[in-house]
Amino acid sequence: MITIEKNWKKAHFITHAGKFHADEVFATVILEQVYNDIAVARVEAVPPELPEGAVVYDIGYGKFDHHQKGGNGSRPASEELEGQLRDDATEVMYASCGLIWAKYGAEIMDSPELAQYIDETFIQLIDAGDNGQKNYVLSDIIEKFNPTWNEKTDPDVCFAEAVKVAKLIFKRVMAGAKSNLAARSIVEQAIEDSEDGLMVLDKYMTYEELVHNSDNPKAKDILFVVYPSNRAGYNVRAVSASLGEFGNRKDLPAEWAGLSGSALQEVTGVETAAFCHNSRFLVVASTLEDALKLAKLAIEA
Repeated sequence: MITIEKNWKKAHFITHAGKFHADEVFATVILEQVYNDIAVARVEAVPPELPEGAVVYDIGYGKFDHHQKGGNGSRPASEELEGQLRDDATEVMYASCGLIWAKYGAEIMDSPELAQYIDETFIQLIDAGDNGQKNYVLSDIIEKFNPTWNEKTDPDVCFAEAVKVAKLIFKRVMAGAKSNLAARSIVEQAIEDSEDGLMVLDKYMTYEELVHNSDNPKAKDILFVVYPSNRAGYNVRAVSASLGEFGNRKDLPAEWAGLSGSALQEVTGVETAAFCHNSRFLVVASTLEDALKLAKLAIEA
């Protein structure tokens, strides 16, 4: 549990007062993962006599701050951020979130590999946003919790609300990282089994990133993936041209776009074809056999 303590003498976690940002909000969430119950004081300046063992972050120029001259280190940008940083930077500067994750991430996840994955896919985005290296929508959303200029709301109350939201988000980030690792061997086998640009999964799981990052040369040739829909039937989904970007390695046929039911069945000749997205990245059929037919038609088109 996280509580905001007005009296810094009763707090063992110290961060800055005033306007808050995503880096110290998520740093607070990470610290709760380590210490369970934490009392946080938001101060204008680091008190001269801190409680024994106090953790100070995002203020005071210490090991968990990054506002000192020259910053507090950096690490290589992930593939997701490569080429997207301001001034063509190749390193992501640490903010308090990344500094605390570097210290505690492997302990929280019980895996250096998972901790590194979360740093590359999430923490670096928070840090880059705070350091002005890249705009990040989530950072902007967290900052929206600050009081507006004409509100009289206690900033500490707003900080606590932002932390609640960040906790929910970070819980899903950790779950997603574990899920991704669990899916890796299954997707790698599906990549190896793929034929003529088509990969088939027995159930839906995270696959896009694994396909793009696979060392298997067959991964680069995969155009469409077939898997059971969580609604009904089977999806045929195009593989994106690059991770996290719009555009596909190959679009579904233009004449399918926006069609459904009998209209789609007529143009494709596939009996249970049900729906094709207007953006031509997804087509659905009621049976696996027909989904495979649609995928093969799209590949041959």
